[in-house]
Amino acid sequence: MGATGESPARLAASLTGAGQFAGRNLSLSRLDPSALDRIAGQLASDVLVADAGQLAAVVRQAVEGGGWRLGDRALPFVISAGVARLSPFSDERPNAGLAGAGVLDLRSGTAELRAALNPKTLPRGWTGPLPQITVTWRGPWRVPARSYDVSILSNAVSQRALQREIERVEALEADIRERAAFNRRLRAERERREEEARAAARLE
Repeated sequence: MGATGESPARLAASLTGAGQFAGRNLSLSRLDPSALDRIAGQLASDVLVADAGQLAAVVRQAVEGGGWRLGDRALPFVISAGVARLSPFSDERPNAGLAGAGVLDLRSGTAELRAALNPKTLPRGWTGPLPQITVTWRGPWRVPARSYDVSILSNAVSQRALQREIERVEALEADIRERAAFNRRLRAERERREEEARAAARLE
């Protein structure tokens, strides 16, 4: 890596090169790999609603119950004009997968790390896209703020709710058609008997 400048700030702004962030026993705190299992259970039972605020609260409670251990890692990065970009990385668990990427701005001392959580299997009866959750840490690199993007999950829940409503309406319409057909058969049978009764009366 190389840099030129007359002050630390200018040195940071001109820094260019590549390298690796290496660490042992790395982990992402309050990022529970089993959270998606709990959320999937609520998806399968149609407990969740599509409101982004309510979903974020549910996700926060589920996700922050544990940590995601990455173990020993060497994460490549490239740096240009004082901005280091972490190469995308991933980690797999039996029940969930994680895909991450990050940026560290040496000029401002800020960072952004994104981690997308995806389930390995779809919830029971699920036909829409994977109910993905994205957690973002953004701000001063020592104390970044944490936020949740549940837009994909919200869209998935909305699509599921819409599909459930379509199925309910179709079932209701089928029931109405069946009842109407049954009533037509009853009316036809009644009219036939009445006609037979009138015919018998005329013969007397």
